[in-house]
Amino acid sequence: MRSIKSENGMITMITLVTILFMISSLVTTYILVANKVKTQKEMINETRSIYEPKSTMEEIYNSYFNNDNIIPIYTVQQLLMMGKEQKDVNINGKYYDFNNDENTIYILMNDLRFKASDYSDQLTNGYWTPIGDNTELIAKFEGRGHTIEVIYDNGSKIYSKENNYSDEEDYKNVIEIFDPNGKDEKDPDYDPNKLHIGDFVNYDAGTWSKEEIEAIKVGPNEDLVQANNSTSLPNTVIQFGGFKEGDSRNGNATPCTQYNYVKDESGEAITGWRVFDIGEDGSITLISAGCPEDYYHYQEEPNIGYISEYILSGNVNTNATDLNLTENYTKRDWSKYVNTSQHATEATVLTKSKLDKWYDKYMDTTNADTYTNSTFRTINGTRYDNLINNYSFYYVPVASNSRYVYCVDPVLRYVFFYGWGARGVRPVVSLSSEVQLKKVDTKTVKDAHEEGKTYTYNVWDIQ
Repeated sequence: MRSIKSENGMITMITLVTILFMISSLVTTYILVANKVKTQKEMINETRSIYEPKSTMEEIYNSYFNNDNIIPIYTVQQLLMMGKEQKDVNINGKYYDFNNDENTIYILMNDLRFKASDYSDQLTNGYWTPIGDNTELIAKFEGRGHTIEVIYDNGSKIYSKENNYSDEEDYKNVIEIFDPNGKDEKDPDYDPNKLHIGDFVNYDAGTWSKEEIEAIKVGPNEDLVQANNSTSLPNTVIQFGGFKEGDSRNGNATPCTQYNYVKDESGEAITGWRVFDIGEDGSITLISAGCPEDYYHYQEEPNIGYISEYILSGNVNTNATDLNLTENYTKRDWSKYVNTSQHATEATVLTKSKLDKWYDKYMDTTNADTYTNSTFRTINGTRYDNLINNYSFYYVPVASNSRYVYCVDPVLRYVFFYGWGARGVRPVVSLSSEVQLKKVDTKTVKDAHEEGKTYTYNVWDIQ
């Protein structure tokens, strides 16, 4: 039989072994956990070393903008100086030249917000030209997601990366964008971003071919007169001319005197098409900016006043009903000016009758007679002046009597009744109410009579 002492020794030994095993397990577990924590800490420190900046903001700024062609924009003053060739502009202790070339990059560093009235002397007609609409800015611009808010008296406009820092909008119907307060930009209701009478429209009437010019034959059916296909002024009775094969129907014919059309800022005669009238249904009547054709009227021919009125406008004067004009004469066909792809439906010429009605609608006259000097001159000093008086002599073909047709005199600024010789004519084109427009630019026109005075008009593209 075992002794009790021997059994006690065995129990003690087993207990010690168990305790040692447990201690060993705890030590091993601790070492593993400690190593894991150390590894995680090392990984965190390594990650932090990769992503945390090692330099101050000033060091970052200096390292990024050490290229003189990269210019930061922090303030409104700096924004308005972009591309203005301002030298040695101090920004955060570094000097930049605000050049306007394709190698220069302006970078907007923060959001900007300003009242237009606080910077009116640096803006165009009190309005800021957005970067995307500024055709004079050759240098690049990066907005980096920041916004520019301009506050006007009638509300704010916000420009951002999403709208390309531009006023560019989708094409819209005429009723939606037309502003009838276009006569005076000082009118408190005048909106410079809307469509006005006198604005330019990118309408294309095409280019003359030889065959098209040769097809212009007017006058007595048995003795038709063909256009002269030359930049020389026409010199045959009822002849058209002053333009040649290859010339644009959007351009200007040779002026009949030294008065050579209203000019733009570059000193070039304005061309193209302008808004003459807006219909209640959203249709538009365009008028040639200049005179794309000349017409020769000679007062010594019998009944030539009535004949010229019919040839140019298709109208039979009430005093000429016994001349059988529609049977005996061929009138001018103006359909070559109709571009159906741009919603044009018909074309004719500006007449005194149309001009009288225009005055009643837009100059607040009643039963206007533009032969009355005081009536015609109500356009003087308004934005409509250079629309009607394009500083060229042109016929508004209504017969004043059997010998003459009415004509606009750009120098004396009136309509006179004894027009004769080689004068311009101004086609008008009707666009249907389906037309939609989008503002794409502006055009500045010089005042033909007042030195230094200019007017700025919007330019619209046709969808």
